[in-house]
Amino acid sequence: MRLSIPFRRGSRAPRLSSRFRGSEPRRPGRALATVSLAAVSLSAAITLITPQVASAAPGNPGVPSAPSVVYQEDFQNRPGPSPIVRLSGYTGATGQTYTADPAWLKDCNGWIASSNESVTAPAQIADCNNLQSSWNDSQRLAQAIGMFHGQTAAAAGGNFADTAYTSGDPGAPKVEFQTATNIPFVATNRFLTFSVDVAANNCFASAPLLQFSLLDSVGTAFPAGSQIDGCTGGTTVTPPALGVSPANPVNVGTYTSNGSVLFSGTSVGVQMVNNNGSGAGNDHTVDNIQILDVTPQLDKSFSPALTRTGESSTLTFTVTNTSELGSKNGWSFTDNLPSGLTLANSTVGGTCNATTAATAGGSSIEVTNGNLAQGEQSCTITVQVTSTTAGTYNNCPTTNVSVSGLNQPACASVRFADPTYTVQKTASQSTAKAGDTITYTLTVTNTGEVAYTADRPATLTDDLAGVTDDATYNGDASNGATVSGNTLSWSGPLAVGDTQTITYSVKVINPDTGDHDLANKVTPTGEGGSCATDGTCITHTPVAEYTLSKSASATSATPGDTVTYTVTVRNTGQVAYTATNPASFSDDLSAVTDDATYNGDADNGATVSGNTLTWSGPLAVGDSIKITYSFVVNQPDTGDKRLNNAVTPTDPTGRCVACGTEVPIGTYTIDKSVDKATAVSGDKVTWTVTVTNTGNAAVAATFSDDLGQVLDDATYNSDAKATAGVVSYTAPKLSWAQSVPIGGTVTITYSATVNTPDTGDHNLKNAITSPGCVGGNCSTDTTVWDLSAKKVADKSAANPGDTVKYTITVKNTGKNAYTADKPATFSDNLSQVLDDATYNNDSKATAGAASYTAPTLSWSGALAVGATATITYTVKVNDPDAGDQKLGNAVVTPLGRCVAGSKDPTCTTDVPVTSYTVTKTVDKATVAPGDKVTWTITVKNTGSAAVTAKFSDDLTQVLDDATYNNDAKATAGNVTYTAPKLAWSQSVPVGGTVTITYSATVNTPDTGDHKVKNTVTSPGCAADCSTQTTVGSYTVTKTVDKTTAAPGDKVAWTITVKNTGSAAVAAKFSDDLTQVLDDATYNNDAKATAGNVTYTAPKLAWSQSVPVGGTVTITYSATVNTPDNGDHNLLNAVESPGSCTGTCSTKTTVDPAQQTSPGGIINTGFGTLGNNTGGSGTIWAGIGLIILAMGAVSVLLMRRRRHTIG
Repeated sequence: MRLSIPFRRGSRAPRLSSRFRGSEPRRPGRALATVSLAAVSLSAAITLITPQVASAAPGNPGVPSAPSVVYQEDFQNRPGPSPIVRLSGYTGATGQTYTADPAWLKDCNGWIASSNESVTAPAQIADCNNLQSSWNDSQRLAQAIGMFHGQTAAAAGGNFADTAYTSGDPGAPKVEFQTATNIPFVATNRFLTFSVDVAANNCFASAPLLQFSLLDSVGTAFPAGSQIDGCTGGTTVTPPALGVSPANPVNVGTYTSNGSVLFSGTSVGVQMVNNNGSGAGNDHTVDNIQILDVTPQLDKSFSPALTRTGESSTLTFTVTNTSELGSKNGWSFTDNLPSGLTLANSTVGGTCNATTAATAGGSSIEVTNGNLAQGEQSCTITVQVTSTTAGTYNNCPTTNVSVSGLNQPACASVRFADPTYTVQKTASQSTAKAGDTITYTLTVTNTGEVAYTADRPATLTDDLAGVTDDATYNGDASNGATVSGNTLSWSGPLAVGDTQTITYSVKVINPDTGDHDLANKVTPTGEGGSCATDGTCITHTPVAEYTLSKSASATSATPGDTVTYTVTVRNTGQVAYTATNPASFSDDLSAVTDDATYNGDADNGATVSGNTLTWSGPLAVGDSIKITYSFVVNQPDTGDKRLNNAVTPTDPTGRCVACGTEVPIGTYTIDKSVDKATAVSGDKVTWTVTVTNTGNAAVAATFSDDLGQVLDDATYNSDAKATAGVVSYTAPKLSWAQSVPIGGTVTITYSATVNTPDTGDHNLKNAITSPGCVGGNCSTDTTVWDLSAKKVADKSAANPGDTVKYTITVKNTGKNAYTADKPATFSDNLSQVLDDATYNNDSKATAGAASYTAPTLSWSGALAVGATATITYTVKVNDPDAGDQKLGNAVVTPLGRCVAGSKDPTCTTDVPVTSYTVTKTVDKATVAPGDKVTWTITVKNTGSAAVTAKFSDDLTQVLDDATYNNDAKATAGNVTYTAPKLAWSQSVPVGGTVTITYSATVNTPDTGDHKVKNTVTSPGCAADCSTQTTVGSYTVTKTVDKTTAAPGDKVAWTITVKNTGSAAVAAKFSDDLTQVLDDATYNNDAKATAGNVTYTAPKLAWSQSVPVGGTVTITYSATVNTPDNGDHNLLNAVESPGSCTGTCSTKTTVDPAQQTSPGGIINTGFGTLGNNTGGSGTIWAGIGLIILAMGAVSVLLMRRRRHTIG
């Protein structure tokens, strides 16, 4: 159940009866609340009223208010508990009397009852078919209504109600309650409906079905909504036991009709018909019968209430139901708009179910056939109104609105106003200079009552023509403003009181070539637009500027000349310069004073401080002033030979026109350099002489260069050359002369090569003679390094095991001392020694330090000019000597006679060593039994003298696998054999070679370790004195899967080949099937895990290399013929060089008695079970299938039985 209880504070429900007085009111006032019931009968749509206080008034649209009570009968106009009267004998407080159909005035019906009346009243009990319980239940129903309204059980005993406790069948439909005469009521087009309190029991049998109608003045009945089911909804109330009636619960509720009648007339009557004519159930009591005025409320409003002339405002009519939410059909109204308002269009909106008429441009809206459905709280009707005339328009009920079936609304007002806005413009600077950025701000303010919208915006334009001759627009207009050509435009919505700000900027051109005045004006172009105040739409920003130009009295100068400078200052802007804001400049003289001296004669207020001349002063628009000053060029000129300076404006508004001057002065300089400060014998030393014109005029430059102190150590290379002019040489002097242009440079180069050896004073020294020489840059000095070395060995020849000592002596024969930071050094590469000998790590030196990093011995140390150092070390010749038998090496110094590649015999030593080598080879790496193996031993003299060579060869590890062939021979000397060893010795000349050979044959079979291995023992052996030959072998095994077979059986053979030797072996076999094929047919299915099997009837063949430890498996099969007409024996054997392990032949016997019958059916003794492919397993499989089948049948039988039982 959904419950909504609308009410207004401070209001109370109307009451017509107030007969009961006392401390506890019998009938508290009640408001109307809507309760939707889901469990109503098909014919009953009802509204319940529960006791609350509520009321409503116009101006609360959408919120239902409580109905007003037109008439009420509460049956309380009784003097007390007796006498007990029927409805037809009851008179209301206003004198109103009532009647009913006779069926409802008998059989326990139509009594005005209360629980305070006699519980044993004889007439009433007799009328109730002599059932006291029926009379007592009727009394309890009246008491239940009082308790429903909040009375105590005792107080509710005084509540009277009209009973209907049907002891018989009254029949249907019959009037249960009706006013005997109409109630005076003058009304026009008001919606009326009914409300009643119903208490009912025995609802399980049937319910009272009450239909209310209004009676007009002629007695015509107008049903108000659907019938009321007194057993549906409501509240359960349990009054106390009474008489013989126990304390059973009762259903009590206040019911309001779900419909209404649009009523006009001078009187009204009430009729209640019970549509249930049964006496089974239908037991109830009615009380508090009311006629309610449920006329809906009409409200109206404008939105917006303030808008712009020419725009639209929405006029909304809201029709609000009363709180019982019954249906209201047929209401209407007409609204005539105030003068000046018209309908903006013919569109009518909203949610109301009604007929509407509205015409665009019209002044009224007509609404007819309005309908509020049951449960509908409110609905709306909307139209758009407009006005072109500013003003406030009042739409009031008596003047503009006529209604039918509605309560009049309150007044509604709308105002239409004309818009206004102002524009103001400011610039970020009052004056400007070239390069400045000026930002303009446009402020648009809505000063009116209504907003500007996107459809009807505020607008403006800003003419930039007077700005763009001096400045460039920066493309940064904000807030949607745009610039096209020289015009900025903006438009946009503007709420009441709101301000929109548009900014944009321009940058003053540098230089400013315009009129130096940024002048522009913004114009409001929209409806209602104006400048905020006079002059606020215009800005002027003058541009300040002055120019500087400078000149010199001479275009060039020489030492002693006077040069006069003139600076002109001109005001070219629109702003005057004053004493407090002057024009100014500075003139940097630093590039003048290095060449000249200031004369102290600056005029017009200019001053000089240090190397800077400054001036400042007022300057009216268009005026100019000149400042002069002078310099004398120094003699001699030691500066940069240029009088360069430039005037600089020191105020940001200044601009240079011609600010710099340059007066050149002519001079030249000579600079001489050498590419080496020190040199060594053989070095090429190059001198460079640079002649530079340091002035600004061509100059005749000359020099001479004396080589006398160079040629005692070096030889002039006759290669002097110049980038300009000619170099001449007349020993021992070089000479050059040439005119050098302004800023020009001439480079002269020549060279000499230091003699090898240098027999001079080891110092190359010479100097330029020239007027252009300045300071010490005209002479050079190159000293020559030198170092001599000598190496000796203490032996002229050596034998293996000898120690050889080397001595190296070094001396500084140059002009430069070797120091710890720059030491004398040599290196001695022992590579050609260490292949024959071993360094003893015993170097020592009388000065400096020797070190060894294989294979080089090095030395370094300080060595004064003329000083000597001695270094010694030793090596021991290897025994045996496996090198080249030559101890050859050389000392290498960076300078002197012992440089790398020198052939000087004092730098090298060569000590020969005697030695020989022995090597051994074998002709086969792998063999098979029966193979012959041949060895070759080579003896070579690798030394520098004849040597007695020898060796022995132990055959012990050969003879377990092979037999020596007693065939050893040598190209020189004799070979001897004393088992198990061979021996040989012989003198071999320098470079000579002797070859010895012998052989052995591998045993068949090889019962040894399958490794033919032996080693030569000799002083000449190094690495190649041992050999090993592996003997390969393999085994073959054959098996068959059946030793007996029956015709039709498949017989499979497996052959396994395994490498049992020490090397990979080429294994093979053949298998003759002749004694198989008389009984069976080969299935052509031979396959091998490695290699290929071939078949050429009647033989299979296979071959393949098998790795050490490897195994290959070959399988094939044949099927026994049916019938077998052969010898009933499948016999075959493998033939192979490999040895058999186990067996290489197989035999399978065929038993013809086991032949399979043609149908494939075997008699097992258990019946026919099908093909015998699995022996006894097949039999048991068959038995298993029979058992499974029997089990399945049992399951089916059990399921059927279970189903039958179930």
